[in-house]
Amino acid sequence: ADRWQSADELLSHLETLATPSGGTTPTSTQPIKVAAPAPGRGAWGRWLVVAAVLLAIAGAVALALTRKPPEARLGRRLQLTLSPGLELDPALSPDGKLVAFVAGPLFATRLYVRQVDGGTPVAITPENRGFARMPRWSPDGGRLVFGSGRGLELMPALGGVPRLLVPLPPEGWLDAAWSPDGRSIVYPSGDSVFVRAVDGGTTRGLARLAEAHSCTWSPDGRWIACVSGNRQFVGNEDFGNIAASSVWVIPAAGGSPVRVTDEQSHNTSPAWLPRPISLLYVSNRFGGRDIYQLALSRSGRPAHDPVRLTTGVNAATVSVSADGLRLAYAAFTRTSNVWSLPIPASGPVNASRAEPVTAGSQEVEAFEISADGRWLVFDSDRSGTQQVYRMPLAGGDVEQLTNGAEPALAPAPSPNGREIAYHSFRNGIRQVFVMPAEGGTPVQVTTGTAHYRVAQWSPDGRSLTIVKDLRTPTQETDIVSRDPKGNWGAPRTLLKGGSVGIWAPDGRRVQTQMRADGGRVALVIVPIGGGAPKVVVPPEDSRALWSSWGWSPDGRFIYYLAKEQTGPKTGIWRVSAAGGAPRPMAWFDESSHGLNRAWFKVHGNRFYFTLGDPESDIWMTEVTGLR
Repeated sequence: ADRWQSADELLSHLETLATPSGGTTPTSTQPIKVAAPAPGRGAWGRWLVVAAVLLAIAGAVALALTRKPPEARLGRRLQLTLSPGLELDPALSPDGKLVAFVAGPLFATRLYVRQVDGGTPVAITPENRGFARMPRWSPDGGRLVFGSGRGLELMPALGGVPRLLVPLPPEGWLDAAWSPDGRSIVYPSGDSVFVRAVDGGTTRGLARLAEAHSCTWSPDGRWIACVSGNRQFVGNEDFGNIAASSVWVIPAAGGSPVRVTDEQSHNTSPAWLPRPISLLYVSNRFGGRDIYQLALSRSGRPAHDPVRLTTGVNAATVSVSADGLRLAYAAFTRTSNVWSLPIPASGPVNASRAEPVTAGSQEVEAFEISADGRWLVFDSDRSGTQQVYRMPLAGGDVEQLTNGAEPALAPAPSPNGREIAYHSFRNGIRQVFVMPAEGGTPVQVTTGTAHYRVAQWSPDGRSLTIVKDLRTPTQETDIVSRDPKGNWGAPRTLLKGGSVGIWAPDGRRVQTQMRADGGRVALVIVPIGGGAPKVVVPPEDSRALWSSWGWSPDGRFIYYLAKEQTGPKTGIWRVSAAGGAPRPMAWFDESSHGLNRAWFKVHGNRFYFTLGDPESDIWMTEVTGLR
């Protein structure tokens, strides 16, 4: 603590060496020219002294500029929560004695507070009032701001009536953080970051940042760190999504954001250490999600390479007490496998009758069955990074088809079974690729700065539907086709605001989801040749209709995953392609957390879907080595 903390501070002490007396010449005096002494040992001695002083200054400045700040060391760990299921979003109180967190199924999480040193968690939000997420303590420890189904809410730290600060936007997600003086909050919405006074006043735009979330204010008030990209990782719909994101630092007084992490890894949950100020964040740059420390220069740019503080903790979010002596994080894991259920002649049936298709400690995000019913093609993290695999649908050995450094996701076999389309990352951007079904060199289908994902083949194998810029204002369903020589053309818009496009068996229609006003969505059928989309499931609350659907083999019906309108259950529903009232075909358990980020397909006379087993607990550790 006694050493100089920056190069600027060091230079202020070294400036006195610029004159022999340790001072400077007064501005009111005039230098007097004197006769130069004759060359001799005295002159050479003075030059040696000056040279030595200059070398000392240069060495001291170089040392100050290159010396790494003290690295945080994490001490003993303490598990704060033990219940099965999800316990997320830990936030340590400024004094480090309390921790706020949320627990329960996604879309129904409640906000709790408990003492770090022991005691029973106290619920401070009621049941059956939607969800509460990402609490943050005010600097005085008296209030909490958190996100909910209404928007950003403010309430007393130990319970009370919440007050709505910012209504929920159409994008459907808000989180916030306090300024060091407790007078304002910073919150991202869409592609912008805003600052708003807590007790009234104007809201000002701070910066533009694509798909911003998880902002946090530095203790000295100079910087605001935010995440850009993969908002699904923190959101309820796709919580834990595997995709790249980056951490940026924005001057709190206004200015251009500065990227401080890579864009190829998943980087999230920035938090600040106070003395000396440095940034903590979660990253999977070397595989699993761990906590890293990054020193920043006065310009906000990285001063050194990040330092890895943990190994194998699978952290999702991280929080630090105001004095920097305690750190809390949520350790999140999930397994997910493919299950199958016969399509009932008359429903609904209980989905507990489903049979496993895949098994093991892995996470399957998306899959597809080959047209001939022989192969199950799926992505999995069984080798560490999500890659594409295939196995006989009837059971057998699993064969890995991709093995790149970047994740490979959402594979889809072509109708003739010779190719597989999937999406991966190039320079942090999702792009679509097509590879031989037996493995081999992939062909890149899409290019540019737009994100493309979830390719689905047309029945003739000449075209793909793809989703452009999911969960952004420019989201749409596109079609990309290839010429007779096999060259892929540029994507064209099929439906603005559309989502995953599933081709009808006749190849003349595409089933997709269309966003409506107020964050609602509708299930629609779009003619390939042009024309207005036909609504088959009217606009619903976006939390009720899941992003998974499929056609019946004869094209007469559409099946999709959705929640009850008036109850907690989730089911597989059927609606006529000509329109009409949907009816349930199968019910899942009332706790639908296993269906979070579920993938759903229809093949032959069976349903196929993923079921997950998410688990998250809150841990705390002591921080040492900084002083």
